Amino acid sequence: MGTMSERVGTMGGNMGSPFDDGVFDGVRRIIVGRDWDCVSYIKIEYENNDGNFETREHGTNRGGLQEVIDPFFFTVDYPTEYITSVGGSFSHVFRYGTALIQSLIFRTSRGRTSPILGHSFLGFQLGTRFTLEGKNGGKLLGFHGPYFFAANPPLRQFNPQGGNGGSAWDDGAFDGVRRILVGRGGRFVSFLRFEYARGQRTVPHDHGRRQEVPQEFVVDHPNEHITVVEGTIDGFLTSLRFQTSIGRTSPAFGNVVGRRFVFEENNFKLVGFSGRSGDVIDALGANFDPLPAPTPVPAPVPAPAPAPAPRPSPAPGSAGRWPPAPGPAPAPAPAPAPAPAPAPAPAPGPAPGLGPAPAPGRAPSPAPGRAPAPGPGPAPAPAPAPAPAPGPAGR
Repeated sequence: MGTMSERVGTMGGNMGSPFDDGVFDGVRRIIVGRDWDCVSYIKIEYENNDGNFETREHGTNRGGLQEVIDPFFFTVDYPTEYITSVGGSFSHVFRYGTALIQSLIFRTSRGRTSPILGHSFLGFQLGTRFTLEGKNGGKLLGFHGPYFFAANPPLRQFNPQGGNGGSAWDDGAFDGVRRILVGRGGRFVSFLRFEYARGQRTVPHDHGRRQEVPQEFVVDHPNEHITVVEGTIDGFLTSLRFQTSIGRTSPAFGNVVGRRFVFEENNFKLVGFSGRSGDVIDALGANFDPLPAPTPVPAPVPAPAPAPAPRPSPAPGSAGRWPPAPGPAPAPAPAPAPAPAPAPAPAPGPAPGLGPAPAPGRAPSPAPGRAPAPGPGPAPAPAPAPAPAPGPAGR
């Protein structure tokens, strides 16, 4: 079975930013730092179910207020010893205009009590005292609450919907959800298994009693997150359905009968469940955290500008001057040779009988290089007859 946990409220002021370490197997060591007015820093070393440990730090151990004065240590002999209650005190600090934690005290399953970690006066706590412990005992599994020197986003918590039977539990907050198993027991949902993501690890939490073979819904964490949890209640939890950040919707697990409820917050993701259970799931609530900011799309890279044209070489005698003195104008390019003109067609001769008469006493001149074309023309004048030879007179 997975870890069954109970959430206890926070003490102190309402400023600062909330944090929630979630649920671990136990606590190994706590380091508390203080400044002149309050507890300013806390570091917790948690034990995992695989035998390794994780560290969470809240507040500041340098800068901010002042340098932290002598940190206090409290070590637990886990797993044979565990912390069963957290006490302390808080009061209004005028320098910061809010109530702040002034001291912390831890008690263990062996009856040990830590020294007063933080501020005290002659061995007495200052301010209003408080004690945080489970209603039915149990060990400390994780811390949550506001602290003054961080900017973690707040959780959105939906109260459990359903009945008041069974035992209360709260899984806390994780990076997201990797897989959910939903098992039925007759008309109701009797078993839930949530496999949460914390970094690269998977942390399972089981609730209720496994009766029938459960159905599963797998989420592609960290690329996909559950953003909507809806279900139905008929005295006990009867059905569940999930929607994700990429638009997927699961089947309805269980019997969709009874009053419907929806857990949804715009731009938030599911990071943990709370509820009540025994042999069945009596009630179910949820913790939501803001969705991670989308990765910005890189702007298109503009095309590189063309390289500038090279400067012309300066004319002789213009060294050191810019712009250089103009040189001689370049010679114009030779004009292309004209195409040869076609030979002219011969002029037509005059029509017979219509041409102009040649000048008297002159024959028409033929065209140069050409013999005159034969053709009708004016008849030549008759040659004069020869004169008769002279004879003797009187014959």
